[in-house]
Amino acid sequence: MIGILYILLSLQNLTLVPIGENGFKAFHVGIIMLFLVALTRLGKTSDMAVIYRYLTFVICVSLIDYIGEPVDPLIANYVLCYVLALSVNSLYAEAEYETTLKSLRWGAVVILAISATNVLLHFSEVRTVQSIDANQGVRPELPYLVYAGGANLEASWIALAGAFFVRERRLGLLYVLASIFIDYSFISRSGFIATVLVGTVWFYHNVRSKKLWVLAATITVIAAGTMNDASLTSFALFDRFSNVGSEPGSLGRLLMWAYIPDAFLKHPFFGYGAGNAINSIRDLGFNGLENNVHNYFFHNVLEFGPLGLILWLLLLLGVMRIRAKPELRTYCGSFLLLSMIEFRGAEPLLYFVLSILIIGKLTNDDKQQSRTQQQAVLPDAAEPLN
Repeated sequence: MIGILYILLSLQNLTLVPIGENGFKAFHVGIIMLFLVALTRLGKTSDMAVIYRYLTFVICVSLIDYIGEPVDPLIANYVLCYVLALSVNSLYAEAEYETTLKSLRWGAVVILAISATNVLLHFSEVRTVQSIDANQGVRPELPYLVYAGGANLEASWIALAGAFFVRERRLGLLYVLASIFIDYSFISRSGFIATVLVGTVWFYHNVRSKKLWVLAATITVIAAGTMNDASLTSFALFDRFSNVGSEPGSLGRLLMWAYIPDAFLKHPFFGYGAGNAINSIRDLGFNGLENNVHNYFFHNVLEFGPLGLILWLLLLLGVMRIRAKPELRTYCGSFLLLSMIEFRGAEPLLYFVLSILIIGKLTNDDKQQSRTQQQAVLPDAAEPLN
C-alpha cells in the first residue's frame, strides 16, 4: 500500500476533473480515501510534532492573511498535506522502517521506469533540444510527464528518490546511473545536483576502498572543470551549468529575487498567505512567466513571515538529526539544498515521505547496522566495489 501511495502521489499530472490551472487530481482522491480509512484510529505521536506544528501554523496564518489578500488554491494542498500526515501516522505507526523503505523503493522504480520509457519513446525530441544553444534555456517538452511543473521538476523528484537506495549497493548504483540519464535528457541542473548529492551518500555507505575514493575525487574535480568550460564538452547539461547567469532560467530567478526585499518589507511579520508569494512581487512590477519564486526560503518568508521560515527549517533540520535513518536524512538534506532553486510549496509527496519514514520503527538490527556504518569510515579490510 505504501508503494502504491507513493506512485499515486507522484502521478501529479493525472487530473480527474479540470479546475482552473490545477484541477482535482488522482492523488487528491487517494489522500481523501486514506483519511477516511484512518478515521477509525486517528492519533498523534511526538515524532510527528514538527510536521504538525509547521502545517498548522501556515494554515492558520494564511486564513488570517486572506482577510486582506487573495485566497489561493494552494491552501487546499496544505490542508491535504496535514490530512495526509495525520492519516499516515494513524495507519502506519507500527510499520518497520526497512519494510517501509522496500515499498518506497519499488514505487520509485516504477516512477523511474515510466519517466524513462517516456523519454525513450520521444528521444528524437530530446536529441533535437540537446543541439540548441544552452543560452536559449530550452528543454524537451514531452507529453505524459509524471510530475507537475515540467521536465526540470520531474528530474529533481526522480533524483531525490535515489535517497531510498543509499544503502543498496547494486540497485542504488543502477538507480543513480538511471537518474543521470534522466537529468541528461531533461537538461536539468537541479536534478543533476540532487543525483550528485544522493550518489555521494551512496558512495559513502558502499565504497570502502581508499583508492576508489581518490579516483572519485579526481573525476569530480575534472568534471567540475569541464562544466566551467563549455568548449570542453558538447553536453547541453554541462553547458547549462557553464552559462549560469546568462541564460533564461537563472536570469529569470535573479530578476525575480531582486523584488523579494521590497515585498517582504510590505508584510514583514506574517506574509501574504499560501500561494501569494509570486503575487507580492508581481504587484511591485515583476512581469516574468514564473508562477512561484523558485526558492523555499523566500517562499516561506513572503507567505508566512520569518516565523514560518524558522518552523520550516526546524522541521527539516530536526528530521536530519535522526542519525539511524540515512535514507530519511539524505532525502531531507537534498530537498533542503534543492529548495534554494526549486519547488513551489505544499508538496504532498514530500510530507508523505517524511511522515512515513519518521514513524518507521527501527529494529535492533537496523540500529546496530547504523552504528557500524558510522564507525566504519573507509576501512581497508572491507571489500572494494569494482
